[in-house]
Amino acid sequence: MKYIKSILTLAVFAAFISLTMSCGGPKYADTDQIKSWIMMESITKDVADGINDGFITKLKQNSVAGINTEATIELLGAQDTYIVNPWVDLCENHMLKYFKPSRWEINRNDLVSMYSPYYCNRLGDNITRLNEIANDALRHIEKHYETGEYDLDAYLEIYNSAILDIYMSEPQNQKEWHVVVNEWVDYIYEQADEYVIVKDWEYDDDSTTKSCTGYYITYEIGDGFYVLTSLIEEDNSTKFEIEILYSGDSMIDLEQTLSLYKD
Repeated sequence: MKYIKSILTLAVFAAFISLTMSCGGPKYADTDQIKSWIMMESITKDVADGINDGFITKLKQNSVAGINTEATIELLGAQDTYIVNPWVDLCENHMLKYFKPSRWEINRNDLVSMYSPYYCNRLGDNITRLNEIANDALRHIEKHYETGEYDLDAYLEIYNSAILDIYMSEPQNQKEWHVVVNEWVDYIYEQADEYVIVKDWEYDDDSTTKSCTGYYITYEIGDGFYVLTSLIEEDNSTKFEIEILYSGDSMIDLEQTLSLYKD
């Protein structure tokens, strides 16, 4: 059983507030923020990588508005130079390559700020030093071809990372990267909205006070994976507390867990 607890304050826009608000149910259980968090906390890295591959495909198809989809940079391979789209390369080989679902933040601003602005891999935005690093790596690569010395792959990575960092030092490119990161978040929200549903909810009397209302929320991800959460909302603010009580493929185990908490 996986227990995760997060106490958050969110300014949740009215467009995201569930219609259940008008009939006395939980206000935030069906929002993109919570459903994406539920999904990311419940899937493996392999599944997350598969979802992220869909976003990379979207980038490759030039389907992201607000960025220069024709942008290219020249990188160095073992045999020759090659041309890449910087946004695709940064997502595919950097940001999303090492992304872990457990790092997903329920607060969108916190999530975006983890990846934007883009921070250079090596020495911030010191262009002079980045050029020195690129040139030094190039000398080691040339020496490798002459004598066989040095690790070719290591210096190719150093060179290409420096070139990417130099490209991303431009303010306009930073702005476009911010667009890419936000589009990625929106894409994850869309996936969560498609695959995560609120299956059931009921009041949690023990967590309900004069100023807060408690709920037990049951989510279903895809077909047959269930997540039980405790959600406590402040009645007159946007503060809430959410905790995963159970996640798995057994509705019987979920009901037993729910009974334990209710008792």
